[in-house]
Amino acid sequence: MKSLYAIAAGAALALLPASVKVNDFETEVLDATENAELHGMPLSMNELQPNGNEVTKYAFVVVASGRGERGADLSDPIDKNFFWLGGVRVYDSLREMGFQPENIRFLYSTGDPDFTDTLEARAIQMVKEEQFNGTYDNKATEANINLHLRRFAGLVDSNDIFAMYIGTHGAPSFLELEADGYFSAWTAREVQESVDKINPGFGILYSDACHSGAFIAQLNLPEYVAISTTGSHTYGWGDRYFSGGSYFFQNMTDGEADANVDGKITVMEAYNRAQSEATAHMQRIDNYLHYTYNWGSFGGYESEVVTGKISVQQEMVVGSSASADFYIYDTNMTPIPQPTQ
Repeated sequence: MKSLYAIAAGAALALLPASVKVNDFETEVLDATENAELHGMPLSMNELQPNGNEVTKYAFVVVASGRGERGADLSDPIDKNFFWLGGVRVYDSLREMGFQPENIRFLYSTGDPDFTDTLEARAIQMVKEEQFNGTYDNKATEANINLHLRRFAGLVDSNDIFAMYIGTHGAPSFLELEADGYFSAWTAREVQESVDKINPGFGILYSDACHSGAFIAQLNLPEYVAISTTGSHTYGWGDRYFSGGSYFFQNMTDGEADANVDGKITVMEAYNRAQSEATAHMQRIDNYLHYTYNWGSFGGYESEVVTGKISVQQEMVVGSSASADFYIYDTNMTPIPQPTQ
């Protein structure tokens, strides 16, 4: 599928944008979270856990496919290392948000990413030294993914934050795991069974894969905000300079995303700015995709560009015990006084 890839799910909630919905499974909602949704109050784990217990931030970065990045199936230079670079940028943002390397795991396809790419040289070197250093198996096989998910299930508790990023090719019912074979499928049911055992105080699950709006709509993860960068039944897009997931995580620490300038970048603020940036990126490369891009042996996908079937429209599902007003990163900027009503 080349750089065509995909993402999340959503619908309407009265106080959230139209592409956002609350999961309608019955779960107990934290009073503080409920108040945040009603009044737009930004919340951190420290505010949800007033007992002062230390909050630990855990993260799992899974780049499950390198197909279309290098080698014989690379048709255009803009495709080179696009999944890998997206995962590296996510990791870099997690580190900036205070996630410590010992609490992060990073898996990549068959375990052999391109450490020589100069586009993100500093961040690549950091990932290599902190994660690809021989301390654990970095192959993104289903067995290895589930091994690490079981590990996180034993570590993460209700006083912690857990973030999971998945970058790969996908379909409405599964995500591709290249390390297990060209089209090995990791189904929504299997993801549900694994991630459901990890119960943080707050969780983020971001899926970068074609059609994954339909994919994550099948998940019931009350403690999580699930986000994607394309709709339920559309192709997505990724290249050396763009992935929806990297844009979102980068905005989690970018002061420009702090729309109300209160010093706290909420999930919703990062989501909104990432959407604007993703739309701008696709507008920039639209002419290139129509007239210059080398579709090579993957002929036929150019028709998806022409007919508008490639989407970078984000969608979000807010779990019933979660809130899009949650923030992980504080810019330490002095809030601008808001006018009194």
